[in-house]
Amino acid sequence: MLRNKRRSLLCIIIIFISVTVLFLVKGYITGTFEGLTMMSVMQYGNLQIAKPGYWENTDHERQLLSGEEIAKIKAILGENADVTGISTELAVYGIIGTEEASTIVSGSGIEPGSSQSQNITLVSGTNLFEGDVDRVLLGKGVMQKLKLEEDEWVSLMATTLDGAYNAGNLQVSGAFSVGNSDADNVYIMLPLSYAQSMLNTDGADKIVVNLAETEATAATISW
Repeated sequence: MLRNKRRSLLCIIIIFISVTVLFLVKGYITGTFEGLTMMSVMQYGNLQIAKPGYWENTDHERQLLSGEEIAKIKAILGENADVTGISTELAVYGIIGTEEASTIVSGSGIEPGSSQSQNITLVSGTNLFEGDVDRVLLGKGVMQKLKLEEDEWVSLMATTLDGAYNAGNLQVSGAFSVGNSDADNVYIMLPLSYAQSMLNTDGADKIVVNLAETEATAATISW
């Protein structure tokens, strides 16, 4: 009889420990998932809107939203109470440099002051702010390659959408890091308006949408 009681007590203890461990593991997994979701939203937004075929583009032809399409989309999203931020992005590829050195870069034209422009890790200098038109943030590696300091000037050369060469000057606002040395060696961020002028367009690759709650994503897509 005593042996049976001990066995019963042991079973209860084992069950209790097992249930506790399951709850702890579930809590850890849930917390990790929520953390990864938050990081993803900070970097990429809750939604991204682009031209049909933009994501599957294999012929290297730019699929840009026109200025008119961007204005219409922003007007529609502006009426949605769940939307907390709307920003537009345009990729620019070219060569940036000084009289002493140059390097190939992959740039992202963003709206200074938007939520996307704030979700970066600054290494030095200051971020891009609303009203900035000719300032640039350089990846940490780009900054080091060109041996630049804040407020110095660099030249950017790119190809317009119709194949012509275009060039302009930008003042260094600071340096940032995305946590990957390869990316830091090529990434730059510049004002959307400047990127558009370099490519001779009023369009953009995509619109990034931020929502008050991640749970509102599905409803916003079908809204």
